[in-house]
Amino acid sequence: MTIQQENYSEKIILSKSDKKFIKEWEDTRAKGFWKYALVEGLGFGIPMFFVNVWVLGLYKNWMDILLNLAILPFVGLGYASMMWAFHNWNYKNILKKSENNQIENN
Repeated sequence: MTIQQENYSEKIILSKSDKKFIKEWEDTRAKGFWKYALVEGLGFGIPMFFVNVWVLGLYKNWMDILLNLAILPFVGLGYASMMWAFHNWNYKNILKKSENNQIENN
């Protein structure tokens, strides 16, 4: 491989999906973690509750259902926290690639 080919292969061009992700994540971050956690956590916790109770039929009595209602908001918050951290990590990596590409092109 020639030097020119090596330099070409190192250049990183952001895909449309990366650009879309950056824009959407910046909008989400501007709204804040707690709004994200509420939307994503409930978006995860409520369906899990219905799947556990009515689809799988895991609960035998009302106490089990109430316990599930008490626990799943925390599970949803944990899920939202992990997704927030993952999206932040992904966002920073994409920006780093973009910055490195701009530095090499100048």
